[in-house]
Amino acid sequence: MDCESAGIPISGNGSKSYWRTVSPLEHARPTEREALLNPVFVALVLANAAAGHTRRTERPMPLGLCFLTVPIALHAPTRAALPRKVTTKPGSWLEKHPLLRAGFAARARATAPAVRAGLREGLRAGALGVSGDCISGKPPRRRAAVPLSEETDEILKRAEFAGGWLGLAGSPVGIYAMWRVRP
Repeated sequence: MDCESAGIPISGNGSKSYWRTVSPLEHARPTEREALLNPVFVALVLANAAAGHTRRTERPMPLGLCFLTVPIALHAPTRAALPRKVTTKPGSWLEKHPLLRAGFAARARATAPAVRAGLREGLRAGALGVSGDCISGKPPRRRAAVPLSEETDEILKRAEFAGGWLGLAGSPVGIYAMWRVRP
């Protein structure tokens, strides 16, 4: 392997070609999108959402809500705008946030393959359980030895909130209609 193909600078003359290639290590790092849509991480998001749903409703979460909770939790502007109390009605909240609802269907469609992969991974790993058309979540205990970034911690907390919040909002069909998404 020569210097150019390894991404090692071949001259220090300040020209634009100082770095002719991207370091091979750059290709190995996942992008933020790839990291957020990683099946293991999505399974963790789903486990937290299902656990939040069960805590609020004492029932497992309908499978269809998985395809709503993931884009809600992963999209930073939506996550930041979520209400702090589960008693806030989703319909009135959505009326106050029309831009978030406007792009939601596209986000839900874009994350659907990752949600399916996350469901498979969560079931395989035991973080999710299935009963009929519902799932239950068993999120792993957080260990101090494995600190989470602030964003990761916020995503998991808001996923748990979203699961419980949507659980109190009515039937999955009605919730899909509120968000203007077709199952």
